[in-house]
Amino acid sequence: MACLNNIPMYKSIYILNQIRTTRDRSEMLLLLESLEKSLFTTRPSIKDVLEKSSSSKLLQALNQELTEQKIPFDNTNELNKFITNIRQELEDLKTINITLAIMPTDQIITTLSKWVEKNLKERKILDITISSSILGGSLIAANGKYGDYSVLRKLTDVFANKRTDIMGAINK
Repeated sequence: MACLNNIPMYKSIYILNQIRTTRDRSEMLLLLESLEKSLFTTRPSIKDVLEKSSSSKLLQALNQELTEQKIPFDNTNELNKFITNIRQELEDLKTINITLAIMPTDQIITTLSKWVEKNLKERKILDITISSSILGGSLIAANGKYGDYSVLRKLTDVFANKRTDIMGAINK
């Protein structure tokens, strides 16, 4: 296991694979915060915190990570180091801003996340905003660049480019 300043560096494979959006990241950070608070109290216990997690996929990833890393629940020092490392990994994740006209399903989020990773050749999480005003398609912003791939933009372009034709058809 790699170390930084004599602190073991835990590389979270299972957790990072479940983090696709900024919302996922926030939920995991809250779970880690609850877990961290439980290290220094008798109630709730670490297992109680894990069992009461709101997101089963994040809870499963965290449990799988702890099992894989062989970190015992009673070793508060190792758990604290683990939490610190995972929190840093989560905070270091870069984002790509995407605006959609509809609330995306889990399948849409998975598709977008895989597309981003494959085409950008780096791991980024989605910061999703919903705006019905774009009608469909998406607005994408990352690394100071912006792309408008919305239906609104396409309609605006059609009306601007075909104004004469449209007015002629209306005035017949």
